[in-house]
Amino acid sequence: MALKGVIFDSDGVLVNTEELCAHAEADVLNSYGMKCTFEMRMPHITGISLKQHEIILAEDFRKAMGRAMPETVMPDIMNAYQVLEDKSELAVDGVRDVIDMLRHHRVPMAIGSNSRQESLKRKLNRAGLYELFNARNIHGNSPERQPKPAPDVYITAARSMNLRPQECVVVEDSPIGVKSGKLAGSYVVGFAGICHIIKDQHKGLFNAGADEVVAHMNILEKRLIQLLSAPS
Repeated sequence: MALKGVIFDSDGVLVNTEELCAHAEADVLNSYGMKCTFEMRMPHITGISLKQHEIILAEDFRKAMGRAMPETVMPDIMNAYQVLEDKSELAVDGVRDVIDMLRHHRVPMAIGSNSRQESLKRKLNRAGLYELFNARNIHGNSPERQPKPAPDVYITAARSMNLRPQECVVVEDSPIGVKSGKLAGSYVVGFAGICHIIKDQHKGLFNAGADEVVAHMNILEKRLIQLLSAPS
């Protein structure tokens, strides 16, 4: 089946927010006495919803500190993250070139994210990317859908472009997201251009089922051109 459209994950593919979150989380946890580093927190952040994140964080805190995580930890992390976001360049380096190429060739594009819809819109606006997509093709986490690794968001994103998931290339940076794209039936390109500190990230993306993995946006741009022009 010919590939006709592209669905992007957001965090770690379009916007460089996961590293900011890991920095904020490490700083706040250390202030509560839980010794950790940015590198230690990063693998626990990529590809998951806020609810999943809170569950993992609470369990990590309990194991490390021998007590329940205070209710103030998550609000403190969110506040620390917002400070970093407000002074950072959010758009992933080179992603605008990829989007401009797809727009030039009139390739349907969508976004499928585990971020909440309002948070997703804010981050995309902050990065200057929101206006480059049709708003009806931007899909965040919703109570009506199961979060990744369930395939729901990618199935919804494909339908919003009047395509089947099998006609779409999904671009993902996390094993959880890769599994979601593959369960939807899409061709999945793993993107390892941001989270270099995650050990064996390439291997993790392949093990999750990625059809291929690229490390730079310029390579992604070339591969999308090839994939979308390949005969069925």
